[in-house]
Amino acid sequence: MIGANIATSSAPLKQRFYLYRQRVLHQKKAAADFDTLYWSLRPKPPAPTLNALNPNSAPANADVTVNMTGTGFDAGVKAVVATTTLSPMGTPTPSAFSVLIPAANIATAGTVQVSVKNGDGQLSNALNFTVT
Repeated sequence: MIGANIATSSAPLKQRFYLYRQRVLHQKKAAADFDTLYWSLRPKPPAPTLNALNPNSAPANADVTVNMTGTGFDAGVKAVVATTTLSPMGTPTPSAFSVLIPAANIATAGTVQVSVKNGDGQLSNALNFTVT
């Protein structure tokens, strides 16, 4: 199946696959020490999708907890509020997590772009967060 993907896509390999360490064997012998590494190519998961922010607005200069829902969130997911990266509160699931947006990030009224960034660096679509 991987061979078919390589043959039919014009995207560079590094955009479609990542290296995944399956097994590491370290063995010590009296005569020699050696490591054996097993690697394989795995298809990259799709980028995360952000579907909703709840709430999607807050007063300026006030801390607010926002629940984010979507698809494809991984264990290393973070929220990106404007240009600030924020860690989730608690343990994220593949479809939801919560984040505390500090007052300093929403100090003035207007619209702020919010997106999600997975641990592998893939970025989701952005949604508007309204600061009143």
